[in-house]
Amino acid sequence: MKLSGFAIAPGQVLGKAFVFRRAERQVPFRSLDQRAVSAERERLQTAFRGAQSELADLRARLSHEAGEAHAYLFDAQILMLQDPLFAGRSLTLIEERLIGAEWALSIVCDELRRLFARASSVIAERSHDLDDVLDRVLALLGGTKGDLVLPRGQKVVLVCEDLKPSEAAEIDWSLVGALVADHGSPTHHMAILARSRSIPCVLGVRTATTQVPSEALVLVDGDQGFIETNPPPQTRVEPVRESTRTGPPEGPARTGDGDEIILRANIEFPSDIEAVRESGAMGVGLFRSEYLLSRQGRAPSEDAQLEIYRTLALAVAPHPLTVRTFDLGPEDLAPASPSSPNPALGLRAFRLLSRAGDYFRTQLRALLRAADEVAIRILFPFVGGVGEAVEILSLIEELEGELQRAGRAFRRPPLGAMIEIPSAALVAESLGRTFDYLCVGTNDLIQYTLAVDRADPRVGHLYAPFHPGVVRLLGGMVSAAREATVPLSVCGEMAASREGALLLVGLGYRELSMAPSSLRQIRHVLAASRTDHLERAVALASKSDSLTAESFAATLLSVQEGR
Repeated sequence: MKLSGFAIAPGQVLGKAFVFRRAERQVPFRSLDQRAVSAERERLQTAFRGAQSELADLRARLSHEAGEAHAYLFDAQILMLQDPLFAGRSLTLIEERLIGAEWALSIVCDELRRLFARASSVIAERSHDLDDVLDRVLALLGGTKGDLVLPRGQKVVLVCEDLKPSEAAEIDWSLVGALVADHGSPTHHMAILARSRSIPCVLGVRTATTQVPSEALVLVDGDQGFIETNPPPQTRVEPVRESTRTGPPEGPARTGDGDEIILRANIEFPSDIEAVRESGAMGVGLFRSEYLLSRQGRAPSEDAQLEIYRTLALAVAPHPLTVRTFDLGPEDLAPASPSSPNPALGLRAFRLLSRAGDYFRTQLRALLRAADEVAIRILFPFVGGVGEAVEILSLIEELEGELQRAGRAFRRPPLGAMIEIPSAALVAESLGRTFDYLCVGTNDLIQYTLAVDRADPRVGHLYAPFHPGVVRLLGGMVSAAREATVPLSVCGEMAASREGALLLVGLGYRELSMAPSSLRQIRHVLAASRTDHLERAVALASKSDSLTAESFAATLLSVQEGR
């Protein structure tokens, strides 16, 4: 049986499943006498201090093992223990309702979960921090903490509902051959850790923990995003030869018939830049800059951002650093603030300009100043049409005037529009005549085209990158970019899959950006394919009204074999 999910980190693993099911949390209820309130508050405060100390130790350990970018996972939890909305309200409830610390804490967590659920999908995923903190404090209050202990010896396929940040930090990853989880999405902390450790990973499988028996031999395909619970006896997985991983490849990838394909890297944190250099990427095609924001929504100063962008650009020189401006909503700036009823369609990115203009003005000033010294490209997300483009260019001109009057050195770098809304895809030619380049964000484009929330496991099976409607939009943008004579690239997850990359090249895309861990495989896949075969396969497959990755692969095989 094949169970599908999100393809997170590439690679195939055949191994025994280790199924981890977390025990149900037990929260004791106790009524208090008024005289016991002070001691109970002190008991909870002591647990909070102990939790902060444990989290600080975990953060230091993860920073040493996986880099500072991943240690940030515990910053939110440490701050939560100091936040009046969490710690302060828990202490207040003890006094107001005369209840024990455990029950007061669980009430606050339930309130915050409901608040997070109304926020953006990125903020909603922060609910795992609540669970992590709750379990840690409950354990310090005298409860039990069910640790995840992996069997020693041969690597296993870890199958779980999800992993809390502390669990991810505490387990021995050398014992994990692949990771499969019922929950999670490409933005989940499990995805970040799996990519950083180059562990094949599939998230959002929904029913893996209930349908995969422990000790069962399973096949995990992190390229296609599935787990096979009963692979045929003859199934074999080719190991990655270490000799193929010595030294990063240089220059563009080439198809079997010599066409050049530029491969760039997507990054989320400044410390990811080392992985970019090791991957052989020709620069950064997408730096998700909103990860520079603190958990309270504070952005670095203009000078601090200038130094970050300059450092990253110098690290990938002479290739460019593409910085996506802050793609955030009001709930990202202040997690306790009310969000839009549907955050994915609400106030996002430059729609927030009138309310959060300082964020964008400071960032753009820093980028314009950095561009005077290094190769930088600015990418604007969530552009819906020419109206937004005019607004963006007007702001750029205004900021250039400010910098000139202040005597600051600056230069206008290439400005690009991220095509992730169907309306933008349909007017891509006009946007191409306004901007210097276009970049397709397939993650959101597919989501909005199909009206499917890719992070919702209930409809995840409907998220179909090869849907004929999506493919036609992608093909139309190639024609539009040619008419407007502007460069066109893809920076979504579709480019990181085998069939996805081959389809995109067959459609006419010549620049792909993806997670650094996917670059070597895609380079190899392209080298084994001919552009003329890909174009022919796309032309044949596009006639189908039920196109899938599997049917495209079958069509390509027929073309390659001359059938």
